Amino acid sequence: MLATRVSFMNEMSRLADGYHLDIQQVSNIIGLDDRIGSSYLQAGWGFGGNTLPTELTKLSQSSQTHSLDMPLLQSVMRINEDQKELIFRKFWQYFDGFIDHKTVMIWGGSYKPKSGRTVGSAIHPLLALLWSYDIRTLIYSDKSQAELATRYGQQSLFQLVVDPYEQLPNTHAIFIVSWSPRDQLDMAKINQQAMPIFDAQNALTRLQIDSLVGDYMGIGRSK
Repeated sequence: MLATRVSFMNEMSRLADGYHLDIQQVSNIIGLDDRIGSSYLQAGWGFGGNTLPTELTKLSQSSQTHSLDMPLLQSVMRINEDQKELIFRKFWQYFDGFIDHKTVMIWGGSYKPKSGRTVGSAIHPLLALLWSYDIRTLIYSDKSQAELATRYGQQSLFQLVVDPYEQLPNTHAIFIVSWSPRDQLDMAKINQQAMPIFDAQNALTRLQIDSLVGDYMGIGRSK
């Protein structure tokens, strides 16, 4: 049920993009219905970690063992995997495909804010897609840097940074994969560069989005 709610809202976010609506406003309205509630109605890059994806896989295997067709479950899993590449497609479209050899900043790498684990995180397909275009990736991830360094330390286009803002003048875009709401964003430093932000977590508030000098592309959200 949890996975279904997440994937449903992520699918709705694409419809919101088509109508130039803010999916968070849609989520707030849906959550007013007591039969539904407001939990886990936030659109983003999907879900990761070990537990939920493993449980879904086992459930799917169980249905196959008994020759049962579960199209809803398969759709939930398919939407979640496809959602992890959506923010890259927005990046590609924004630059009309002229993205080769750029440099980008990525904030966060874990599958959820304040975690050091990256299993199932959107950062892995994102990095693979960026590197396929020879894009240099600067990554700020205070919790998951050790795990990322172990996995990608030999990749020449991979670089960990200790400050999320210091090297922004050398980049063409910001990606947000995971950012804790408790960590305040320095909007003044972001606006010094006026670069586009691709927010896979929908971490920015509407007030922050409206205050941006540069462009903003979230999941079912934009300026």
